Amino acid sequence: MFGVSLGGFDTHAAEPNQHARLMGVLDGALTSFLNAMEASPNGQKVTVVVYSEFGRRVAANASNGTDHGTASPVLVLGPEPLVLSNGSYDSSHWPACALQS
Repeated sequence: MFGVSLGGFDTHAAEPNQHARLMGVLDGALTSFLNAMEASPNGQKVTVVVYSEFGRRVAANASNGTDHGTASPVLVLGPEPLVLSNGSYDSSHWPACALQS
């Protein structure tokens, strides 16, 4: 297991530009890392999980930012995705992530 962090997402005001810049940084880092892993035999065993340590409100506040809340993003990336090519959900590799009905 290996961990890294990217700060600056605590945007209570003027969020759109700051958020777009940070998401660009995240996209570039993840793309570079996944491309390097794709070229490695051991990289086929790598799963990347990206998460936020705190949630945000969905709606913007009066300062065009978001306040702390309960909505929190999670991204899962790797060679064995949870969604199959036909669009159905596959939780066989991640039983704890099974969808609840």
